Amino acid sequence: MLPPENVLTLPDNCSKMKKHLFILLCSLSFSGILQAQNLDLNDLVKMSNMSIEKIDLLMKDKAYEKKVVQENKEFTIITYTQIRKEGGLPVMRSLHFGKRTSEKLNDIEFGVWQKKDALDFIDRLGKEGYKKTVKRIPDMGGGSTQAVSYRKASSEITYKEEQQGGGVTLYLFSISRG
Repeated sequence: MLPPENVLTLPDNCSKMKKHLFILLCSLSFSGILQAQNLDLNDLVKMSNMSIEKIDLLMKDKAYEKKVVQENKEFTIITYTQIRKEGGLPVMRSLHFGKRTSEKLNDIEFGVWQKKDALDFIDRLGKEGYKKTVKRIPDMGGGSTQAVSYRKASSEITYKEEQQGGGVTLYLFSISRG
């Protein structure tokens, strides 16, 4: 194997190798950038104890845009949104953050509009040791709705799907600790 400093000084007959190496290095670098922009499960759980300033920095690093919905002495609501192209299609993710001044914990909701994102997140919950619980809750019309939650130690993540109209579904994860 050649030392790294000699890789780009190969003889001219190795130009194809240089090109492939360059493409490989670029793609690895780009995939690292994309991964760094995605919120992961641990980020979301940690946010329940973070200050607003730390959350702002994390979300800025992940390329989310901040919008303060409400801010006063008792309560703060902030929405962070990320829209980018993946595989040529627009992908939207959002984080809704609520902070009551009187409480130490934050309210965190993470929403995605792509079913694949939701399924990947659910898969990650299982791999991280969260246990799934499904409860049927009766409603006034004689039917029932399904409540899905994932629990690990003092963390609980509830999952629901909200129909937004026009065939659009929001997959919502609410994170709480206590």
